[in-house]
Amino acid sequence: MGNNPRNHDRLVLPVGSAAAAVRLSAVGLIIGFLITTVSNHWVWLDMRFNSGVSIPIFVVLFGIIGLSTGLSVRFRAFLILEAILLAVWLIDYGFDLDALLVVPASLVRDGLRLHTLTLPEINLGLGLVVLAGNLAWLPGSSRRTGQKNGCRTPNRNANGMTY
Repeated sequence: MGNNPRNHDRLVLPVGSAAAAVRLSAVGLIIGFLITTVSNHWVWLDMRFNSGVSIPIFVVLFGIIGLSTGLSVRFRAFLILEAILLAVWLIDYGFDLDALLVVPASLVRDGLRLHTLTLPEINLGLGLVVLAGNLAWLPGSSRRTGQKNGCRTPNRNANGMTY
């Protein structure tokens, strides 16, 4: 086994980049907000379960997936998810700016049980997370070879093996 020259050709799964983790965490934030917004209208469920908990669960879950596997989504899919979330919020809360500034921050504050923070502080944190998620797709944010437009493509060596 030690003299086998093919030992160096073993398939080693790469660890994901930080950019992939930030990208998927931003996707998890959007999906968590979609699930929370929809489940917030189901009174039976909302009385028994703190629906705001799904936001940090999805952020952490998707961040771990991005960090451990390197998987990512395309920027176009991310923008579509953002547009869907904005459309759901506009349908749900209308064009009332006060509701759009209060309800998402309130859901996060209740989900994380951060009642010592004010809603503007939560909004600042959410804005920074969304900004970081959008900036993760800028050129140069993914320094690993084989990544184009935020999507990991496999690298192949001369023998055609994926690494």
